[in-house]
Amino acid sequence: MIQLDLKSPLNYLSIREEQALMTSPSILSQPIKYYNMNFKTEVNPGEVKVYFEKPMSGKISFSDLGLKDEDLRFDGGFARIVFDFENIGEHHYYQVPTIELSYADETSGTHWQCDFNQTTVIDKNDNRGRSSVILLDRKKLVDLEQHHQNELVIHAEFSDKVQVIAVDSCINFFN
Repeated sequence: MIQLDLKSPLNYLSIREEQALMTSPSILSQPIKYYNMNFKTEVNPGEVKVYFEKPMSGKISFSDLGLKDEDLRFDGGFARIVFDFENIGEHHYYQVPTIELSYADETSGTHWQCDFNQTTVIDKNDNRGRSSVILLDRKKLVDLEQHHQNELVIHAEFSDKVQVIAVDSCINFFN
């Protein structure tokens, strides 16, 4: 970690410039990023992307992935959530890889499409409710794995805008 000498005019300018950048409209159009030793999370309008560096076992909440409720507000009714497993190395999938999403308000129905390496593994409609659980077929994921690209893309089409609750939503992909 670099320590700044706040009495130095050069460092003062750097801090002022950084503050100006944080309020600049152009910086707001850039993706928001969260880093951890096991993953990197990127938030864009209508899309969340999680790049795994290592397999993480057990249930992992969206808030553990660095996401906040405001990152998971999909005003257009469409959401795209991407989990990139390209760099994780040796891993073993959980018996039934699972994605659980919890909503602030009841939804009147959702259409889900999950693609793994550009092959559709789930295409279903979910009835109304305050949560959705997506159960993935481990054997399909293993059969579709590649050496260079392993990406799970979840497309959701909600009947209206939706607010996903980060702390109550989770994934469970690996043992």
